[in-house]
Amino acid sequence: MTEQKVFPVKVNLPNLRNNHFDIEKSIRDELCHLIPDEVDLVDFENFSFVVFLDSVDDLYKEELQILSKQINSLINSPKYRFIVTVRSLENINLEKTSRNIRELYLENFNAKQIERFVLKYFEDLNRGQRLINVLKESNILEKLPTTPLTLTLISLLYEDTDYEIPATLTDIYDDFVSILLGKLEVRTKTQLIDLELKKRVFACIAYQMLERKEFEINKGEFYSRIQSYLSPKGITLAEEEDILRLIGKSGILYIDHNEMVGFKHLSFLEYFASFQIFYVNNNYEQLIKNFNDVNWQNAAIFYAGISKDMPWFIEKLINGIPNEGLRDWLLNVGGMGYLSQALYMTDVDDRIKLISKSLDNMVLAFRRLKDLSRELGPYYNMPLHIIGALLVFWFNMNFCSVTLAHCLERWYEDYLKSNANSLGAGNFEIGFKLFLIAPVPLQLKLE
Repeated sequence: MTEQKVFPVKVNLPNLRNNHFDIEKSIRDELCHLIPDEVDLVDFENFSFVVFLDSVDDLYKEELQILSKQINSLINSPKYRFIVTVRSLENINLEKTSRNIRELYLENFNAKQIERFVLKYFEDLNRGQRLINVLKESNILEKLPTTPLTLTLISLLYEDTDYEIPATLTDIYDDFVSILLGKLEVRTKTQLIDLELKKRVFACIAYQMLERKEFEINKGEFYSRIQSYLSPKGITLAEEEDILRLIGKSGILYIDHNEMVGFKHLSFLEYFASFQIFYVNNNYEQLIKNFNDVNWQNAAIFYAGISKDMPWFIEKLINGIPNEGLRDWLLNVGGMGYLSQALYMTDVDDRIKLISKSLDNMVLAFRRLKDLSRELGPYYNMPLHIIGALLVFWFNMNFCSVTLAHCLERWYEDYLKSNANSLGAGNFEIGFKLFLIAPVPLQLKLE
């Protein structure tokens, strides 16, 4: 307790769910867990609370609506202040209030921070600089959580093997998982089988969680799913202690005080789900159908990175992904950019199809944003040069990779030749596509 009688409280999503999103009851439950011997001293009528709600995007749409109503019912009370973290403000609807609402945007480590971290890690500055160059060339950090843990793991791999960090997320996560599940400590064949078994179990559970949009499940359900997977294979997980050991020692899963189990980072869930789809289910249609769901899209990129050579998947993806509006067009460009990098062993002619489709989407996005700039809303009166600059940045961010340098140059040269007679005719689509793609090969050469 503080003199100001203010309690900061983090309310977990499983707790909220169990209490039907009753925030006040959930606060009491959290305090009972944090200070079980002193909770009776808390005067709930006269104390104030700063309530932290993390990653509410993990809730279903209808649950988000209920939570929004609960927050709106308390937001004007001097007793409550809320800190809510979301990936997109579209996911939660807060009403206008007499109190100020501040919006803060958090970013990953920037390039300077990453360089300082790596150079400090390696005593040999030349070696540290080589790793920095590899990270820049592969553009891999755009899809990884750029935390000290991630950078430490990458540095360890580079220090131990002195090889270049792979250009695909799948290869990076293969290395992560091998370390975290203990491959580097294998001494016997039995231990190696145990490593493979753990990977298969995680893959099965991750796929189920992704399919059902679950990001946490209770320990009992987790144990039941493991048994359901192992039993037909004649393998028995004997004791509850085994599952706790599996969770605690994997470095991939966590269990909280409510006995809810989840992956420590959603990228682990997406990686293991792609492993299940590629090696077991072969249900790639789900990846295409759900490509504009961020978690499924990341799984599709991991999936492509397992093979690296999948021309047939490019054709099916282009013809099958949802592509009906501004959100689809932009999300598809982001996904196709990283997918084309993951497929770096696929023929240039096939990967160019992803570039062409993405540029078609950029033209559609520009025209839609131009229309929206004439309507009341977030894009009202936005200058066209700003719209163009935003789209150049988005395309560049997703396609700027040394794995795509030849593809981008080939597309540019071929497109320029095939439209040579129309360049001076004021054709917007031709000019805009060339405007979008021209900076990317140049930037790669400068780097």
